[in-house]
Amino acid sequence: MSNSSESHHGDHTEGNVEAHGTLIKTPKQLIVTIVLSFIIPVVVIILLVSWVTSGTKTSAGSDTLGAEATALRIAPVAKIEITEGGAPVAPMVVAATPVVVAVAAVQSEPVSDGPADMVKGEQIYKQACMACHAVGVAGAPKFGDKTAWGPAMSRGMDSMVANAIKGKGVMPARGGLAAASDKDISDAVHYMVGQLK
Repeated sequence: MSNSSESHHGDHTEGNVEAHGTLIKTPKQLIVTIVLSFIIPVVVIILLVSWVTSGTKTSAGSDTLGAEATALRIAPVAKIEITEGGAPVAPMVVAATPVVVAVAAVQSEPVSDGPADMVKGEQIYKQACMACHAVGVAGAPKFGDKTAWGPAMSRGMDSMVANAIKGKGVMPARGGLAAASDKDISDAVHYMVGQLK
């Protein structure tokens, strides 16, 4: 009985080996399998890369490189219009950083429409002049600082009023308040000088 069970057991083992046998039976098949295991992934990667890079696909955020977006980014931040009698004379673009502009010597008749109106001068100062003179923007003499106003005062009140009316450096004519009269600007200059300590 042991012989028959051994032979039966032997047949069963050989059947299992044949059923679980490998596909590679010769050295030639082994070499082909190894070569293909390297070549196929490389070919697949090359095909994927060529598929991804082909065509005109826009990437995320590429709309910021368009002509409209560029024009919007380089557009001027502000614009000042110089007016004469209510009609625009010439638009002037203001740079983001202060630029000193040379101004010819101003020859103007002194404004003498009576004594300075300090209340009106304060209103004009708050409306137009305070934006720069309160903190000394772009080299403007700081409000109340006698030392900062020294060079301007040495040229006299008439010169300061004329400069405020016509503009000087980056300060626009009339401090940007085109509707202000010469007397209003004179009152504002007198107010600022009157507050020096």
